[in-house]
Amino acid sequence: MSLLVVFDHQTLQKEAVRYAYFFARALEQELVILTLEPGKEQKKLEENETYDFRSYNSDDPVLGPLSKHLQESEQLWESSNIQQQLAQPDISLLRSTAKKKSSKILQVSKELSPRLLILFYHLEHDEQQKKMAERIMERALCDVLLLRPASESCSFPPRILVPAAGGPHALHALKLADVFSKNTGAKTTPLFIESDHDEVALEVGQKILAKTLRKASMHDNEHVTPQVVVSNDVKEGIHSVTTQGYDLMLLGASGTGNVQKYLFGSLSASLLRQETGLTVGILRAGKTLRERIAERFERLLLVTVPQLNREDRISVFESLESGSRWSFDFMALLILSTAIASLGLLQSSTAVVIGAMLVAPLMVPLLGAGLAIAQGNFPLVKRAAKAVFMGFLLSFVVGAVIGTLSSVSALTPELLARTQPTLMDLAIAYLSGLAAAYCVARPNLSAALAGVAIAAALVPPIATMGIATSLGNLNAAQGAALLFGTNVIAIILGAATSLYAGGIRGKKSEHGGVLWVRRIFLGLLLGALALSLPLGSVFVAQVASTHSLPQKQIESMTRMVDSFAKKRKWKILSREFSQIHKGTVSIRLSFESSRTPSRFASQDLAKECKKTIKAGCSVELRPSLVLAAKAMEDPALDL
Repeated sequence: MSLLVVFDHQTLQKEAVRYAYFFARALEQELVILTLEPGKEQKKLEENETYDFRSYNSDDPVLGPLSKHLQESEQLWESSNIQQQLAQPDISLLRSTAKKKSSKILQVSKELSPRLLILFYHLEHDEQQKKMAERIMERALCDVLLLRPASESCSFPPRILVPAAGGPHALHALKLADVFSKNTGAKTTPLFIESDHDEVALEVGQKILAKTLRKASMHDNEHVTPQVVVSNDVKEGIHSVTTQGYDLMLLGASGTGNVQKYLFGSLSASLLRQETGLTVGILRAGKTLRERIAERFERLLLVTVPQLNREDRISVFESLESGSRWSFDFMALLILSTAIASLGLLQSSTAVVIGAMLVAPLMVPLLGAGLAIAQGNFPLVKRAAKAVFMGFLLSFVVGAVIGTLSSVSALTPELLARTQPTLMDLAIAYLSGLAAAYCVARPNLSAALAGVAIAAALVPPIATMGIATSLGNLNAAQGAALLFGTNVIAIILGAATSLYAGGIRGKKSEHGGVLWVRRIFLGLLLGALALSLPLGSVFVAQVASTHSLPQKQIESMTRMVDSFAKKRKWKILSREFSQIHKGTVSIRLSFESSRTPSRFASQDLAKECKKTIKAGCSVELRPSLVLAAKAMEDPALDL
């Protein structure tokens, strides 16, 4: 591997070259120098050609100063008190006059895959130089070190200060400093700032720092001297230590953002602008495969999906956060919608059930939960979860009460339709979540929300659970509960996907709330996968139902079932035939009747089936009682 160092006419200075030489020799890596020079035509030495700076005498405005500074750096190393016998690094030179400097640097770093890419930064840089550094820090795949060299001469080996907490890359900075100290004997001070919250604050900070050093494998390094400072101001605590004669400070990058954030995210700007002889380095660890895939995916979304502007995002946050609260309005709408849905289900009226779906407010907190997952907003997750859970309990109670007060003793077709969810229901709910979030985020599409509410039913399954429980049909209640759980999980995942694709992102931090949201998201994914098993089995059974039986056998069974129903005055609503396994078939019959079928009806039908097709038969009857007026007209009893 190699160490790639980038110079241009603004950064080709003595101190910058010295640190490049020190890093390459201390890390025992080949030094590849990429120079970005002014001019129209591109010129470069052959790639990987060894550059002999000791014998290079030239009036070249780039190679002349570079050779001189490298010779001085080598002399400084040899005259230092470094005891380790480290070989002189091989040095290669690449020269380029590319107009897009950042693109050239990224291209070379991708081709070479260096262990470390070093950029140099000066406070007097213009905006173009700052943007170039920002782009490389964001996009380079390897480790990147952004150095602001001091104006004073550095000593070999330098005294190194490493703040051991703060940015997410602090541990990586400690590991790099550990290599320097072991190979060169550089005195290194890992620093931890502990807030002055108690008289034992110093001891607490020492234990935390010791644990961090063990993670970085620095606990057995004789050149490392840990230091803990008790201060309520991190910047002041670090500033108090920098005056103790350090040459180099290595900081873990504070996260993604512009150059100012990288440089000043953990230290004050005044400290970096002081002529203290302190060189400051900001280290960003190389990107993992997961991070690379995520970045490519986000760039793809930027190109393919219209991104929400600031005003649209504010509008989405306001509407979903306020609508996800458990309030009197929410409770009143939920009671009314559940009552309407329950009556519609008992009357087997599709139109009434659809009307209840439009009144139900449960969709909003589910979209709020999707927004919270996209943002990493743990308080909003808790608020939405409370609204959904309380709404579920309230709707269940309303459905159970109405089911108890009603005179119906059997499940209607509308109720039965919500007791056997399949994999298709999971897909419908996920697509509904996508569509609902997309409509909420774009006010001109709000009229489509009514259709989404109808597509993904939330209140009817809860009402079915309550009614089925009041009738003692626990199997049907479990099926309705499975449908509701499927809808909840899939809608949240769909909403999170839609809002994330539309440009809603959370801050890239690792605090406890964000971690909990990630765990919840993972739990929802696992829940969706777990639900896929029972839903898929039902779906496969339904797909394989009629077509798995010979046509002649289906015709014989149809005639037999029609004759059986006619004798008992049943009005057939639907019939389903399937083969459970070889030698056994299943009949699922939905019908209207003026009387409750006798408990022997399914057994009688199974016997008729066995006589007809000479095979075992499993029967499931789904009766729906007609109105009392019809019962008076047809007083015949079912046998």
